[in-house]
Amino acid sequence: MTTFKPSREAVEDIFQASRVLYLAMIDGEYPYVVALNYGYEDGFIYLHTGAKRSKVTLLKKNTNVAFFLEGEREDVDGEQACSYTVKFKTVAGRGTCEVIESLEDKVFGYDIIARQHSAPKGNYKEEALDKSVILKIKIVEATGKIKGFTK
Repeated sequence: MTTFKPSREAVEDIFQASRVLYLAMIDGEYPYVVALNYGYEDGFIYLHTGAKRSKVTLLKKNTNVAFFLEGEREDVDGEQACSYTVKFKTVAGRGTCEVIESLEDKVFGYDIIARQHSAPKGNYKEEALDKSVILKIKIVEATGKIKGFTK
């Protein structure tokens, strides 16, 4: 079961407004974090990467991941150093990641990513599809936080 805090609607609003997600994976004793373009749909995050990238190797060893994204951000200047602040809308969460290698499922994932970025769906280069995989994260928990914005 997926847990969304404070609500699924609040978290999904931030997911829809962002374009970059920071993905944390396990690499031995330390986390390994990368920034990726993504797509979101119905409790799942879709990412793409080269099939031979280190991310794929790490995720085949350990499917547990954490993620962070920033939907909106505004720096606020102050009169004194301690009065500077930041307004933000963020989501942090964790989940499990599946490496998708079938052509049909890759196209489905690419379509979701394209929609997130207002790009045209379909018409993907066969060579790119052959050399890539989709990373599909099932969200276990996602927490949205809003500071300084009304909604």
